[in-house]
Amino acid sequence: MGAGDLSAEERAHLFTVAEQMAGIGHWRLNVASGELIWSDEVYRIHGVDPAHFTPTLESALAAYHPDDRATVEADVTAAIESAQDFDFVLRIVRPDGTVRRVEARGRCEAGADGQAESLIGVFHDVTESGEIRELVARTDRMAALGTMAAGVAHEINNPLTWVMGSLELLDESVRQLPEGLRDDMRILVRDARQGAERVAEIVQGLRIFSRPPDTTSEVELSQAIEDAIQIHHNQIRHRAVLERSIDSVPPVRARATDLVQVLASLLANAVEAIPVGSASEHTIRVALHRGDDNTAVVEVHDNGIGMKEEVARRAFEPFFTTKAPGQGTGLGLGICHNVITGIGGTIMIESTEGHGTHVRIEIPTVPPPSTEPVAPPLEGSAGTTGSVMVIDDEQAIRSLAARALRSLDVLAFANGGEALAFLEEGIAPDVILCDLMMPDLTGRDVYEVIDSRWPELSERVVFLTGGVFVQEMSEWIDGLDNLIVEKPFGIRELRELVSDRVAQHA
Repeated sequence: MGAGDLSAEERAHLFTVAEQMAGIGHWRLNVASGELIWSDEVYRIHGVDPAHFTPTLESALAAYHPDDRATVEADVTAAIESAQDFDFVLRIVRPDGTVRRVEARGRCEAGADGQAESLIGVFHDVTESGEIRELVARTDRMAALGTMAAGVAHEINNPLTWVMGSLELLDESVRQLPEGLRDDMRILVRDARQGAERVAEIVQGLRIFSRPPDTTSEVELSQAIEDAIQIHHNQIRHRAVLERSIDSVPPVRARATDLVQVLASLLANAVEAIPVGSASEHTIRVALHRGDDNTAVVEVHDNGIGMKEEVARRAFEPFFTTKAPGQGTGLGLGICHNVITGIGGTIMIESTEGHGTHVRIEIPTVPPPSTEPVAPPLEGSAGTTGSVMVIDDEQAIRSLAARALRSLDVLAFANGGEALAFLEEGIAPDVILCDLMMPDLTGRDVYEVIDSRWPELSERVVFLTGGVFVQEMSEWIDGLDNLIVEKPFGIRELRELVSDRVAQHA
């Protein structure tokens, strides 16, 4: 049956259904009379009942967001005066307060005298497609940030490891100096170690973004809070006094990067709500405690400028923003809301203009595992005899390990090929400390050869890493039971780990 076999009523019905399915409505404005005709879909997009609402040019303009209205008026006026088409994507506000992002296309129909007689056009609700585009763009940005963060972390953590390790060894040596000189030297070493630890904290905050974006895991909220604080540490200290109240709570299941982003976004909003100057008079408070029904509660409070009631009510709407054009997408709190509700949680905001803002997040916690008796760990001793193989392309790391583990027989190699050749001679080290990311053979390559040829040694491999910036490598290492030590590591931590491993093979 062709279109010609359909009645006018049937064709009109099909047209209406097609508009509903596409989310596109049509409209026509008679310039002379001001009469405005909407299709049923345009009424639906605006959230009004055609039985009780008569569209006019004035009411159509009034439906647009106050920040967008001037743009619409200018485009429509230009279309009428110059007989030109227009196309824009802006926001409308429905009577119930919800915001929709719409694309409006208009075409001018001119008379014989060239003057505009009518405007006809289509109206398309693009809210969901806009959110999808923003989500894709956000995912792309996070992936790029993750790659950069992992690379930066790797490049920083290698030299930072030998700086921090050398300072720790220096601190041990300084203790042997005469008292007067010893005290002065220890103060200098202490300050240098604190500075290096601060760098390590900053890098750790970056590395949260290098984890695969689709990986969910058990996340410690206290660590997520600290990572978010590190991201905005400098901005916070110039605006307010940071107060923490962190209780012990069970972990939650989520993507760690998402939770850190949510918390960082809330802290950024708190910072922006506090005027510059008089930092001692302002506070940002972050709290973590147990909620009801196996939940964890995170609260972020500031005593900044607060929000008007209408702004607070609409704060989680997609695309809603009080910032000037070009200064924000309005997606910040919308993304926070999506992330938290996506893991079964809730997020609420209370704000009073002039008196600050309070955000409360409640997230279900992971049920505790069944408890079974665990054998006590083996006690290690710094004087334990044994052998350790160190495989790392950084000379300073190899030297640091040799000095830190000098009570043991340390076999250091600059690449995996040399180490494997040594193992061919039948030597079986008690511990094999192997860097994961190396330019020749990677730690994975070395491990797979060991596992294939000397499987009894594969469980003795302990990986050292300053950051994994290849997703395939990250997924592979996650599938192993071998211990991973992240750089920068402490000398005491390294000694205890090696001592325990050596004792197991004594």
